[in-house]
Amino acid sequence: MNRDQRRALESIRLDWATTPDDIWESQSDVHVGGLHEHAYREVMAAFGDTELTRTKSPLGVVIPGPAGAGKTHLLGEIRASVQEQRGYFFLVDMLSGERFWSTILNTVLEDFSRPVVQTQRSQLQEMLWRLSEQAAIPEGERAPIVGQAPLDKEQLDTFVAAVFKVHAKYRRRAQNTLRALVLAAAEDQDVNDLGYIFLQPHETDSSVLESLKPWGIQRVTMTDQDVVESISQLLALTGPSVMAVDQIDTVIGSSTKSTGQDAASSEDQALEGFAHGLMSMRQNLHRTVTVVACLPAAWTQIETRATATVRDRFREATPLQRIPNPEFARTMVEHRFQTCFRKVGYDAPSATWPVAGAAFGEAKNYTPRSLLQNIDKHIRHCLNTDTVTEMLTLAFENKATNDGEVSNPDPGPDLTDRALVELDEEFKALKDAADIADVLDDKKQDSAFPPLLLSGFRVLVQQSTRSDQTWSPDAVPSNKPSVHGRISRTDDADQETHQCYFRVVTTASPTSATSKIQKASDYANLDQRLPSRTVVLLRNDRWPSGPKTAQTVSGFHDAGGQTRPFTDSDIKILVALRELLAGENVDLGRWISSRKPASAVSFFSDLITTVESKDDSIGSNGSKPTVPVEEPQLEGRIVVGQTSSGASIELPLSALRKHTAIFAGSGSGKTVLIRRIVEECALQGVSSIIIDSNNDLARLSQPWPSGSTVHDSEDIDKRRMFFESADVKVWTPNRSSGRPLMFHPLPDFAAIRDDNELFKSAVESAYAALSPRSATGTSNRAVHGRAVLKDALRWFGRGSSGSLNDFIELLSDLPDDVSALDDAGTLARGLAQNLKAQIAIDPMFGESGTPADPGELLTPAPGFKARVSIINLAGLQSDVQREGFVNQLEMALFSWLRKNPSEKPLGGLLVIDEAQNFVPAGKQKISSESTIALISQARKYGLGMVFATQAPKGLDNKIPGNASTQFFGKLTAPAQTQAAEEVAKSRQSSMDGIGRLPAGTFFASVEGVDGGRFKKIKTPMCLTHHAASAPTEDDVIEMARQ
Repeated sequence: MNRDQRRALESIRLDWATTPDDIWESQSDVHVGGLHEHAYREVMAAFGDTELTRTKSPLGVVIPGPAGAGKTHLLGEIRASVQEQRGYFFLVDMLSGERFWSTILNTVLEDFSRPVVQTQRSQLQEMLWRLSEQAAIPEGERAPIVGQAPLDKEQLDTFVAAVFKVHAKYRRRAQNTLRALVLAAAEDQDVNDLGYIFLQPHETDSSVLESLKPWGIQRVTMTDQDVVESISQLLALTGPSVMAVDQIDTVIGSSTKSTGQDAASSEDQALEGFAHGLMSMRQNLHRTVTVVACLPAAWTQIETRATATVRDRFREATPLQRIPNPEFARTMVEHRFQTCFRKVGYDAPSATWPVAGAAFGEAKNYTPRSLLQNIDKHIRHCLNTDTVTEMLTLAFENKATNDGEVSNPDPGPDLTDRALVELDEEFKALKDAADIADVLDDKKQDSAFPPLLLSGFRVLVQQSTRSDQTWSPDAVPSNKPSVHGRISRTDDADQETHQCYFRVVTTASPTSATSKIQKASDYANLDQRLPSRTVVLLRNDRWPSGPKTAQTVSGFHDAGGQTRPFTDSDIKILVALRELLAGENVDLGRWISSRKPASAVSFFSDLITTVESKDDSIGSNGSKPTVPVEEPQLEGRIVVGQTSSGASIELPLSALRKHTAIFAGSGSGKTVLIRRIVEECALQGVSSIIIDSNNDLARLSQPWPSGSTVHDSEDIDKRRMFFESADVKVWTPNRSSGRPLMFHPLPDFAAIRDDNELFKSAVESAYAALSPRSATGTSNRAVHGRAVLKDALRWFGRGSSGSLNDFIELLSDLPDDVSALDDAGTLARGLAQNLKAQIAIDPMFGESGTPADPGELLTPAPGFKARVSIINLAGLQSDVQREGFVNQLEMALFSWLRKNPSEKPLGGLLVIDEAQNFVPAGKQKISSESTIALISQARKYGLGMVFATQAPKGLDNKIPGNASTQFFGKLTAPAQTQAAEEVAKSRQSSMDGIGRLPAGTFFASVEGVDGGRFKKIKTPMCLTHHAASAPTEDDVIEMARQ
């Protein structure tokens, strides 16, 4: 193994055991679509139901699936969507049915600190900000309320009074809770601790309550459940929530182990307690979707052995499955490998090196987790033996000698290797210079210590030479964490997971110390009956005096918690390791394996004994046997071109589902490439809708003249097959002499109002279509007019809805409760007049006629495999008409897709030529909003989109940003060629000579081919007639009549 290979393999991080922290991070780098779409839609449909009320909760959703199928990864996707739609998300790590509500409360308090990406506020800050908005607190006075400025009693009183002036019915139950939540968000640590003390009822003894009185918080008796319900009431005033309970299997499995009771009796008690808790959540929480992710057997036990009514409160989603096909597995591994290889600048022999492509034929026998585990074991084996071997089968085989020792054991520190000696010197210098003041400061350690601890964990794992254990270091869960880090170990032999939590506590305050101990214990569900979970508190001084603190410390130790001292050297080692990991020294991995620097950290001692190699390894007899595999069922692929060496470049249909962008100037062969993609998809049974702006694509309905010699025999057969299998129709909006087509400017709100996500998108798209026609300009009056327009659209969509004329009638006599603006009625009447004028100018805008069903554009006539619908825009004379039509089509198509999702690798294509006219960079068009909404959502429902333009810089950057496949043809303008080169560099490739490319030659970046790097390819001629000039408008009308 050479240095570059070692550096590349050491860069690979296969995180198959998704942690709670991963759920809160973007998963775009590793996400591969198409695995669990049914379950995702089920949860988001329930989430949409929460828009119907501020009190009730919809039916919960159960997501059953085998271990390692990706349940936690799916929850990460759900979390992102929930927050995008102004919801709150909480992830419950339920470990004991006996402490159900304590666990729920701790989860809520912990996850309140999680970020909301859209606003950069925590979930708690976001809730308080929204309540401030509702209470009409001026924006400039909200900072103290959300913890961004010092807080005093007067500010708190003013805020609470304003909130309950608006929400008077909740005052009695929620006012103390609201005050405590504001304190919990406070920037002052001591005030912050007071808030958490009230919110954790077991800490509200008389001495502590005295310190809460100056903040207006009165003595009350509340259980954990009372606090959760009170918080839920406040949350519901500002948005819906999802409470996700992951891995309930632990509740059932751990009960028998911990109590020593008869298995059946113990499990029945655990099941009953857990089921009762779930029913209480569904019944007592407000606007909250409860999601339960578990093994199928766990839910079956609840259904058959627990209270019968729990089944009636949950809907079971389609069970999650194993890896569906080899292509999914290959893509999943490619995403992870290529991201790592790019970071270290390594050009691998293949996209999945060192895993052989043929090995993925076995993938259907694995879950995502088990596949990644075995690949990781192979990589660790390569590193430990300093030998690169190709992984030919997904069943990992641990190569060991007969005596159990690994074939190339660690020889110990090499004191002659100059590269390692230089790292020794750098490590010592970093350690000597380390500043550890912030770790020792109890006001700063919550932000200073977690990244250091995580660095230590990572080095500890890199030191490991054992292949029979899986280690997972977790980052700090929030900016106000209960613990500072967690490291998990799973033993292969019994799949038992052991977790160790760490937190440094240096505060001298009894109140603060008590709070931190209790928060750490609750977060870890510390219980002496669960020896697989340990909490280590790092502290050198005695604990503060006082009976409450003494009682808490004693209870902590009785439950199995540990208090350990730490040295300055320990912390300095972690600082030095963090700095080394942040660098790019190619020999760092060898240095860590040789020197084992984390072993010098005193409080890692118990961990080290399980990380270091055992005297005997599993050996070949202990390896997982190879499982017989069935023949893989591969999805369809289309050939898009050939390299100069004659190698075919194939595009899986599922890659088209992730969208395609084509950038090429006039005479480049762009139109031919578009047509060939559509033709090849039609041969695979995939229908297309094509927006034809320049008459260039209408000839898809025309065969080549008899005797044409532009194709070889294989493509001649394809030409024949295309017209036998493709039902090609040309549509002519605003041209009754051809095949007319129209869509209404307003979506069918009645059909989608129960789907919150789609309803919001529809309102935004309708607003984008109507505002340029009714409320233009930058004056205050124009701004107020647009605000009234959006308020009216929401009211109209939620009410009786109807046609555009019905909406104009609403504007003409606007009800008082539609908008809060003082002059809303006058503004609305002006909007109505403007829209009436637009109808007079543009009759198509006025809904004259029956709108088309998008399904008709994608459904072939009997006897055909696919329909190709070419929508020619020549009959639309103005840009506004064209943009408005595309907007209407996209809104109608979006609604249709949600009702008719496709489970195929590719359910359909929408092709938009001259895309810069409909979604340009830097300028909002009528069609911009709907196009961007569609490209971000369409793939979930099976639709792929193809965008073609002559101007890369003229297209909104969200389009190429969402297109996994890209083609660049001849570009001559300097600004455009420069933009192309920048894109190439981002994919570790070049487009040298792009201004001199001949027609039909492109630089192509295809997902799954050479890591997405651009390759120069020659594209084939289209199967339908390509004449020297585009057809005339009369020609198009004639084609439409056929």
